[in-house]
Amino acid sequence: MQIEHSRFGRRQRSALVADRSGSNVLVVTGPTAGVGKTFIAANLAGVNARAGKRVLLIDADLRHGRVASLFGLPPGAGLAHWLAGRTDATAAVRPVDVPGLHVMTAGGTLADPSELLANGRLQELLRELSPAYDLIIIDTPAILAFDDASTVAALGGSTIVVARPGPRSEEEIDDAVSVLQRSGANVAGVVFNTAPRRAGDMVARRRRVFAAC
Repeated sequence: MQIEHSRFGRRQRSALVADRSGSNVLVVTGPTAGVGKTFIAANLAGVNARAGKRVLLIDADLRHGRVASLFGLPPGAGLAHWLAGRTDATAAVRPVDVPGLHVMTAGGTLADPSELLANGRLQELLRELSPAYDLIIIDTPAILAFDDASTVAALGGSTIVVARPGPRSEEEIDDAVSVLQRSGANVAGVVFNTAPRRAGDMVARRRRVFAAC
């Protein structure tokens, strides 16, 4: 299993994404909330877009999605709207300030998130969008909190588990990996995010990382 620091360089970030076969869908999750999985997902998306790839970042955390606020996007149609049959993919995909990178925000809670993500339309969405992108990264809820993450991970080519070092991190990682493997997900590795947690700092860190790419 591959383990990387959150502030890894271009080669390491590319290696995490390239260590897959047959699918251009990478799922990013974490054992619990607050581990920085959204920042890692956005980081990977930005680095690969800067490298010339066509990248789509999808926020599948329908309860607590943060991709919209992270990129400063106003409310609009997102994944929940697509899953509920209220929009088409073109309307739900939006460009951001990173060339080559598009995002699909969570779109809010329109119905039970677990039911929406399990209704089969996400798989249909990935089939529709995969040919248009070199890489699709999906940010999911915490794997030990909701079934949503394992439902999504089963559709991806690889899954990365983001964790923070701590007294229970090893146990939480083991539990998360077990849940993912039981769902049929391919767990590619674990990323230890050691960046400090400070309220309101997420957007500033994203801008610094992308500026250095």
